[in-house]
Amino acid sequence: MQRLLIILGAILLALGLLWPWLQKSGLGRLPGDIVVRRENFTF
Repeated sequence: MQRLLIILGAILLALGLLWPWLQKSGLGRLPGDIVVRRENFTF
């Protein structure tokens, strides 16, 4: 159980560090996502 938690933590850490790159490749947005963009605001 301890080894599983350590592996899951390492995977989450790696995804967190790679997230900006993953968003640029198109994995940050899914079909059905709602994006509101205004002049100085993005939601």
